[in-house]
Amino acid sequence: GAWATVFFVWFAATLRSTLRKAEEGTGRVSAACFGGAIVGATGFLTMLGINFAIADGADDLSAPALKTLTVFSNGFFLPLAVGFAVFFLAAGILAVRFAVLPAWLGWFTIVLGVACVTPVGFFALLVGLVWILVVSIMLYRREAGPAERPAPMEPTAPAPAT
Repeated sequence: GAWATVFFVWFAATLRSTLRKAEEGTGRVSAACFGGAIVGATGFLTMLGINFAIADGADDLSAPALKTLTVFSNGFFLPLAVGFAVFFLAAGILAVRFAVLPAWLGWFTIVLGVACVTPVGFFALLVGLVWILVVSIMLYRREAGPAERPAPMEPTAPAPAT
């Protein structure tokens, strides 16, 4: 989970850079996209940390203490869901508005963002993993395309001999 979060934050930074290039003005929506990714990643890491504490202390902690930690861990689904909702909504809005991604994928991303904060949020996050994979491939293919060639230099006359 920790390594997945490292790669996700790297992906979110790459996506933010791509979205920012297309966005006009202050870059507020692309910044919101990256901010949502950070909130979601923080919620995920907090859940992982609490679950690690539960697993590590299972033999040493009392049943009420383990139950408290479990309830606390489950409560951290909210920062995870809200963070990813902001991430997906902002990415989808920019994808639709500036054609950064195909239009159908942009609209799907907006629906995914809304679904993150509904009772089907868990399943929306699972679908979001597939979305991240698809968009990662799309961004990689876009960057790995033919390199831009520098403009040819104008020929210059030889310098006069002195």
